[in-house]
Amino acid sequence: MLQSKLLIVILAGVMVVAAAAGVAQQTKRAQNAVVTAQTMEYDWAANTVEFSGGTKLVLTGQHDATMTAPTMAVKLSAKADRVVSVVANGPVHFSLLTQADANGTRRRIVATAKGQAVYADDTEILKLTGGATADLLPAEGAAEGGEGLARAEAIHFTGQTITANLKTSKLTVDDANLTVETRAQ
Repeated sequence: MLQSKLLIVILAGVMVVAAAAGVAQQTKRAQNAVVTAQTMEYDWAANTVEFSGGTKLVLTGQHDATMTAPTMAVKLSAKADRVVSVVANGPVHFSLLTQADANGTRRRIVATAKGQAVYADDTEILKLTGGATADLLPAEGAAEGGEGLARAEAIHFTGQTITANLKTSKLTVDDANLTVETRAQ
């Protein structure tokens, strides 16, 4: 019994280190990943990890992000040295702090989906499906009275599917609705 618990703790530690190392390979800036859940099942033949029960993924580094969902499935590379994909089954809650743009402005994306969220590491695309919503907000410290989003209180997107391309900084919404709320002067 004690050996079984020790093996689970060791496997969980290896998976977190492998996930963090894999994400860090994309950039020279370090990327760390931590997944917490009530249960974890690692299939070493398929290089997959299934998490269930209050699952939470926290990334820090290139992309500072948090994702929560009842379950998540993580696919690792053949060498188990990087994360290939993550599938979270809903309801899914996702929050991301973007990298600074050319003006030095960072934005926070807060999104939800009733269905699922799928992230592919090779394309850096996150796709939320099933009654998806996303709010694009200026991050704390954004320049007051500046151009574009810095003046907006929030941009709210709703649609059946929302796709966030983290490489190109583009958001695509299918069956789209857009609401912009600005600050009162």
